[in-house]
This record gives sequence, structure tokens and C-alpha cells, in this order.
Amino acid sequence: MKLRLRVFIVIALVAGLAAWQLYANFREQLKPALQQATEDVLVDTAASYALLAEQDLRDGRLEQGRLATALRALPARELQARIWGYERHHSTIGVYVTDARGIVLFDSAGKRQGLDYSRWNDVYLTLQGRYGARSTRDDPADRLSTVMYVGAPLLDEAGRIRGVLTVYKPVQSLQPFLLKGEQALSRQALLVLLAALLLGMVLAWWIARGIGRLVDYADAMAKGERQPLPATGSSELDRLAAAMDHMRSELDGRRYIEDYVQALTHEMKSPLAAIGASAELLQDDSLPAEDRVRFVAGIQQQNRRAEALIERLLHLARLEQRQVLEQAAPLALSALWASVCEEAAPRLEQKQLQLSCRQDDAGRITGDAFLLQLALSNLLENAIAFAPAGSRLESAFAQEAGVVVFTLRDQGGGVPDYALPQVFDRFYSLPRPGGGQRSSGLGLPLVREIALLHGGSIRLDNHPDGGAVATLRLPRA
Repeated sequence: MKLRLRVFIVIALVAGLAAWQLYANFREQLKPALQQATEDVLVDTAASYALLAEQDLRDGRLEQGRLATALRALPARELQARIWGYERHHSTIGVYVTDARGIVLFDSAGKRQGLDYSRWNDVYLTLQGRYGARSTRDDPADRLSTVMYVGAPLLDEAGRIRGVLTVYKPVQSLQPFLLKGEQALSRQALLVLLAALLLGMVLAWWIARGIGRLVDYADAMAKGERQPLPATGSSELDRLAAAMDHMRSELDGRRYIEDYVQALTHEMKSPLAAIGASAELLQDDSLPAEDRVRFVAGIQQQNRRAEALIERLLHLARLEQRQVLEQAAPLALSALWASVCEEAAPRLEQKQLQLSCRQDDAGRITGDAFLLQLALSNLLENAIAFAPAGSRLESAFAQEAGVVVFTLRDQGGGVPDYALPQVFDRFYSLPRPGGGQRSSGLGLPLVREIALLHGGSIRLDNHPDGGAVATLRLPRA
């Protein structure tokens, strides 16, 4: 399972649990909060009705008083109320009045007259001068049949409690508001969950992107590819990437030192041995003059060979250590090739080689002019070395899917099949036609490093019609 998916699943689970917990807590508190608000209104209503009922009770006309008459008529009165999107057409409030013993004297519903309510909390506690309220189910098996009761004392002129007025209201009348609140709460919880999931996706993508870039960088390092230091978007990951790059540089530095010391030691043995042998022979005073001249020329030749080897080796070492181009600018590869051909004109003429160039609209590339000219020069030197005298070299420029393609073909014997996989290895070289001295084996590796540094590639293949063809591909600007 990918890291991005794991991070998203963890965030989704945490967000889902948090949203569910939030929804459950609010839902659990919604009904009590609604009942408490209703009870608060019933307290005020009971106290107000009690003031009206006290006078009717003192006058002994509670049944025929104005309050009783109004309460009996209230259920038939049509209301035009719209509360939170819910329409109310009839009142659901009711009132009953008891005497000081708890016997019901009046009930707006006409069902409770004469009943003893002295043991119900709304009556019992109010007669004791305390706050009296209760919630009771009309049907014990139906939780929606619960009715809220709030009592208020009826006082005489001396301030003594002569009875209780209770206002009651069915909880079921609150159900539409409860459902409405739950629906609104559900929508809000769903929006919170979706927002959390979206944020989780963004966060998972952001974390995984940085780590993914770090992983790609590590993979490229393991393959020996050049990659710029990745921008992960996190200071911690950036520090880790910098540490990895430093560690790679340290390891590569040690490995390069070992490889190059071994390679240089091996390659320098031949010219040094030749120089040493010639120097020993020159110490002989009886050596003929013509042999002395020949040995001095050999020492100079081997010295130039050693200098060229060291110079190319240093070029290659610097290139292999670079990660990005330091001096990149838009340029035309064909113009660089023309300059290389002009410099190589004496060598071409010396070997009686003809060089043709077919140039389509190749476009421009972005690169280092010095390095690219060095790569083209090495390709041309390699072609001159293996081309038969009096033959023809063919070069061409073209475009393919956003890249500039340069090809250079000679008409020599081609590359042996066993050598094709190794021609870009350091110090690997093939014997020149006619028994010429082998090269340093650093020219093609140098071209490969320059191509890789520019984000391109180089191939050397055998042409179907004979000879070898080098193909250099570089991204267009």
C-alpha cells in the first residue's frame, strides 16, 4: 500500500471518528437542550397564568373565570405561526388547577377534574413551596407520549399557598423541531467530514509528494543518475535530502578516488614504462645518433600521451561530479558543429576524408556551449580514427518529439558486437585500423557524461549499410 493512501486512510479515520463523535454529542444534547428551553418558557407561562387564576379562585368562580374560558377556547383557535420552517395551526399547551390538597379543580382538556394529583411532583413540590416540575408518559410504552409539567403556586391575600396551577405541553410537539435540528446537524457534520477528507487528501498528497521526490532522488542516486536536489516543501525533508546528497558526495568522492587512482595507475604504466626504457637506453654513450633521436621522440610521444590522458581524466572526473549545468544558455547545436568541423579540417584533409552535413530545421537547445563543443569534437575524433582513408563521414540534424537529434556516421568496419555494450566504459578502447595506437578510452565516456548532464543520451550502433553511427539526442529549448 502506497504511503499516500496510508496517510489518507489515517486522516480519513481520524476525521470520520471526530465528525461522528461531534455529531453524536450534539445529537445527544439537542433534545435535552430543546426540552430545557421549552421548560423555561413553561415556567414563565405558569407564573403568568397563576396570577390570573388566583383572583378567580378567591372569588370562587374558577370554572367560569376569564382564564378558564380562554383556555377552553384556545384549542379551537387557529394559529398562523411558522417556526423554523414548521407551521403551527393549533396550540398544544394545557393547564390544570388543584386545591391545597392536590385535587384537580379545573382542567383545560376536561379529563382530570376530581383526580388526586397530590403525589405528582409538579403539585407535591409546589405545595411545599418548592419548584415543581415533572415529565411523564401518557403511554408507558410510547416514549413520544411524554408530557412536560411545570407548576406555579396559587396564593391568597396572606401569601399562603391555596393551590397549584400546572402548565403542561406534550414533548411530541417539539418533534418537528428536533428532527429539523438533527437534519441541520447531520448536514453540518457531513460538511465537516467532507472538508476534513479534502484537507486530508491535500495533506496526504503534500506529504507523499515530498517523500516521493525524496525516494525518486534516492533511486536516482542508487542508479548513479544525476538529479538536482529535490524541493520537498518541508524543511525537515529538505534537510534529509541535503544530508543524503552530502552522504552521496562523500561516498562518491571516496569511490571516485579509489577508481581513478586504480585506473590512472593502470593506464600510466605503459607510457611510464616506455619513457623509462628509452631513458635507460639514452644513458649508453655508444648509442648511435639516429637511435638517440628516435628514443627522444618516443619519450616526447609518451609524454604527450600521458598529458592527454590526465587532461581527459580530469575533464571526466569534473563532469561526473556535477549534478546540474552551471552555464546554460539557448544555442544552436549546428553552429557548434560547424565550429568543430572547421577546427578538424586539417585532420580531415590529412586523411583525405570528406564530411557532409544534412541539416533540417533542428531548432535550438539549452546547454553549455563549451561542453557540447567538447562532446561533438570527441565524436568527430572517434569517427576520424576509425574511418578508412579517402572515405566519407556523414552528419545530420533532425527533430524527434521535442528533442534535437544529431547523427555522425563513418564508413569503417563498425564496432564488434562484443564491444557495443562497453564502448562508453572508462578506458575501454578498440585497436585503430592499420595497427594504430589505442586511444585513452575516455572520449566516448566524456560524451556520455555531457549528454546526461544536458538531460540527453548518446548511442553508438552499427549502420545496416556498414560503418558505425553515433546518435546524440538533446532536449529542445
